[in-house]
Amino acid sequence: MIFQVNLDDTRMVVNQFVANILSPPRRSIQIGDVKSEWRRVPTITFSPADSGATPAVSAAREFPAEIIQEIDEASMNPDWRDDDEPAPTAIAVVTAKTMVNRAAFLRRGFHIRAHVRPFNGSIRITWETSSRNIRLVCNPSQSDPPYIYWERLAGRCSIDHGIENATPAALSRRLGWLSRASI
Repeated sequence: MIFQVNLDDTRMVVNQFVANILSPPRRSIQIGDVKSEWRRVPTITFSPADSGATPAVSAAREFPAEIIQEIDEASMNPDWRDDDEPAPTAIAVVTAKTMVNRAAFLRRGFHIRAHVRPFNGSIRITWETSSRNIRLVCNPSQSDPPYIYWERLAGRCSIDHGIENATPAALSRRLGWLSRASI
């Protein structure tokens, strides 16, 4: 597992010495006065005794590499599609990878596991909790722009939903909205 450390976060600066011993930085980036590092560390688990409640979301984060690998597999593996269904187009694949990479950079990874599926030449990436879900739909042609479908649930019934244009910022914002539902 890889995670990003924002060195300007005072909580992380206190633990920077420990992090350097356990896992040296794999990659660093500096934008303005903010420096971030990516490190490989073991999975962190929460104990119910730590907070008095069982967390709905794991501390482990999924990073773009895992989702990109699933996008590649969904686009190349015919077993993921019906017999007469077209494979995802190159436009859908590149759009999906770009959106995931840029949103992951803004979110510093994803707390909720993504499910990638091909559908009639498009790529659909879904993140779900028990009360909310979002789906990034990357269409097969440039004339049909990507969009984000979001939904709020009560049990198994949709109580609110909508569609918005997909941008990395919009996807990042919706993933934050989704994460707040699972806390």
